[in-house]
Amino acid sequence: MGRKNKRAAYDFIDSIKDDVLRGFPSTEMTIAADVNYRLDMQGITTKEPRCYNLQLQVNRGANLSTLRGLVSESVVVILLPCTEPLSMTPYEIKEELTRQVKKSNL
Repeated sequence: MGRKNKRAAYDFIDSIKDDVLRGFPSTEMTIAADVNYRLDMQGITTKEPRCYNLQLQVNRGANLSTLRGLVSESVVVILLPCTEPLSMTPYEIKEELTRQVKKSNL
């Protein structure tokens, strides 16, 4: 769709505070957000191995007009094994989100 969309996604990922990526609730909630994107915890998968279902979604009212057609769509999904402590560091989670954005149709 465009470089601006991906650049905004990378900037958003970089802005996510490490503290919110060190553990996740078992219920659905928004973990981090800006005007264009949000990172949602969509719950825990039911099949083994159980995983946290994290989704990067486009926000309603996004600044970028090219994102408005994708409102509430999941543009990136990552599944993190439910382990204590988490098997991935905040840095690794951000790297995985970035890899998935690169492969996406944003």
